[in-house]
Amino acid sequence: MCSVIVPGVIDTPANRQANPHAMFDDWVTPESIAAAIHYLTSDDAASLREPVLKMYGSA
Repeated sequence: MCSVIVPGVIDTPANRQANPHAMFDDWVTPESIAAAIHYLTSDDAASLREPVLKMYGSA
């Protein structure tokens, strides 16, 4: 069971505007967070026991 998802910087329009020179490839997309939530709430993840899921971009 995962209790907390801790993403790095989330790739949003506001974050891109606030950090125009950042490396966006290193940011976590909202879609990847949604996919993780979908998986973690599925029966396939029933055997997971990590309380914190840390998500980072492609770095």
